[in-house]
Amino acid sequence: CAGIGFTPHVITVKAGE
Repeated sequence: CAGIGFTPHVITVKAGE
């Protein structure tokens, strides 16, 4: 996803980057 660390679901972003 675009915006690692800037999203409300950081864990989801890191897992599905």
